[in-house]
Amino acid sequence: MTARRWDPDRLRNDFEETAKACDAYMRELHMTGKVKDAHYQSLYDLNLAGFCAASHLQYSAALRTREQFLAHLQKMNHFGDTVGGSLAFQRERFEEYWRSHLQTLITEFASRDQ
Repeated sequence: MTARRWDPDRLRNDFEETAKACDAYMRELHMTGKVKDAHYQSLYDLNLAGFCAASHLQYSAALRTREQFLAHLQKMNHFGDTVGGSLAFQRERFEEYWRSHLQTLITEFASRDQ
């Protein structure tokens, strides 16, 4: 397996695509009325957490280097998201998804070669 070079533009594009996909799914849940079901509310909160994280990260100056990016993810994980949780069906569940999503990114990028 060959190591991938750090590519901020690729990461920015990846986060933009993630945000778009999460947003599209949340809109679909609203348009179809599925958000009335508790199961779909959980999926909504999961996608909201992914949307909030990806939307923030696609514009982050911390994408310049792997070290800056990891430090920024740690900071995001520590302070949490103050906006997205207010839009969630269950704030606590949203925060759990938010932290889980960030921890996944931290684990993934900490193990990558530069």
